[in-house]
Amino acid sequence: MTVYYALLIGAVVVGFPLCKNQKPLYVKIYLSLVFAAFFAAAAVRNISGYDYNLYAGWYNELVFKNYDWLMSWSREKGFAVPFKILTVVTQHYQWMFVYIALVISVGVTLYIYKFSSKAYVSVALFISFGLYYNTLNFMRQFIAAIVCSFALSYIQSKQPLRFLVLVFFASCFHYSALLLIPFYLILKIKLNWVVLALYCVIAAVTYIYSNPIVEYVTEYFYKGYDPLESVHMLSGIPVRYVVFFAVLFAVCFFFRKELVKKRELNSVMLSAFFFCVYFQFLGTKHSILSRFSLLFMIAPVIVLLPDVITVIMDKITEKFGEEKKSKVYKALVISAFSVYSLVVHALLLANNYNGVVPYQTIFANSGL
Repeated sequence: MTVYYALLIGAVVVGFPLCKNQKPLYVKIYLSLVFAAFFAAAAVRNISGYDYNLYAGWYNELVFKNYDWLMSWSREKGFAVPFKILTVVTQHYQWMFVYIALVISVGVTLYIYKFSSKAYVSVALFISFGLYYNTLNFMRQFIAAIVCSFALSYIQSKQPLRFLVLVFFASCFHYSALLLIPFYLILKIKLNWVVLALYCVIAAVTYIYSNPIVEYVTEYFYKGYDPLESVHMLSGIPVRYVVFFAVLFAVCFFFRKELVKKRELNSVMLSAFFFCVYFQFLGTKHSILSRFSLLFMIAPVIVLLPDVITVIMDKITEKFGEEKKSKVYKALVISAFSVYSLVVHALLLANNYNGVVPYQTIFANSGL
């Protein structure tokens, strides 16, 4: 776990002096360092992550399969084809993880650079709330999810064609990205108390009647997940994962007017945050459904949460000016967010979130 805590501490210690004024050059330097750290830690890991051996097995299978078989393989072609080509260069599966680490690290750091108002805060939250650990497990889906995060910006700017192009591109890596298509319209709906109440009723109804719903859906999609036999359908994720994000969503919803005033895109981000919580809520009954939350999770964590911290700080300044009270309240806000993030991070690692503990490398199999 030492490596993971080093990533988190380094994100803040290096990021604060470089990024506190958001000067483009310093932000680029910082995010280059973040890219290098994210890439290196993911590229040289060995076994860490529940899906590591699964992906390694797929790569070993690709080594001996021809392209005709590849075209009939159920895995997405945006994933399968590049790795089949890679098998011509090397038969060692570790290079697949190097490639995946490169693609994801580039995507994440570019998204932070383009959309985050405080890069070091976004990086720290990205690690604290387990998103980095998702990159070590749900690798195909995470690539799709980061592409979909870019697509969300086209909802606010009313560019449906660009939105659809990115969503279809994302589906080349994971078919779940197609779920985002109807959300071009849904995420346009501005969240208020009435809409939130309606969404909560829908959440309750779909949770109660989830069994017949998933039985119907799996007749046509995700047929490998038998609702009567699959462990992913019969068991759910711990409720704490829902609570972690629900608390943050509640804070963002409370300051929704100020968030939208600061940046119109935050209206879409807030709605996306709700559906992140919604799919995790459904996942407490059928764990497979929680994976859809990843499509909505990345953007709010990187964009919305740093903005809500700024909004709260601005509200304090507006009320107390430069008085001593202002500094005290700001310190309390920063402390509250920091403690909350650290507690969540500690709990995730203590419960071996996504099988990333212990962290092991290809150079030594001992836990660090």
